[in-house]
Amino acid sequence: MSKLITRNVFIDTCIFHGKVYGFDHYVFNKIADLASNDYISVFLTKITYLEILSKIEEEIEKARPLLNDFRKEVKILQNIPQYQAVYNKKFTDSVFETMKRQFSNFLEKAQVSILPIEDVDSKEIIARYFERKAPFSKKKRLNSPMPLHWQH
Repeated sequence: MSKLITRNVFIDTCIFHGKVYGFDHYVFNKIADLASNDYISVFLTKITYLEILSKIEEEIEKARPLLNDFRKEVKILQNIPQYQAVYNKKFTDSVFETMKRQFSNFLEKAQVSILPIEDVDSKEIIARYFERKAPFSKKKRLNSPMPLHWQH
């Protein structure tokens, strides 16, 4: 690990989304392991933190009507113990709290520092954004409507 240029690791929302918010995924376990052994320091901005929670909630809301349809169309599976939780009407409501708890557990295991954004110099960030300087690029610029969370 001595060949690292920096020990600071910033995780963007796209990493969580790409792993379908599976906080027990190998990548997240490896990050937590490296952080707990002091090889890396992990950071999220407050905007990224809030965006992840928002995206989890959005994904759950997209699943709600599909689960309702599944319950109606495949009623026979409610008799199978492995599927009974899905047929519980409160199941979907509890999913967000479960996912939030898993996210919180990952943040704790990986010793993630959440960086505030109150004191960020927005002029410098906006200039870098429009000049396409790191961490922005032509592609990233199109995907980042709110660049203020990149400075730190």
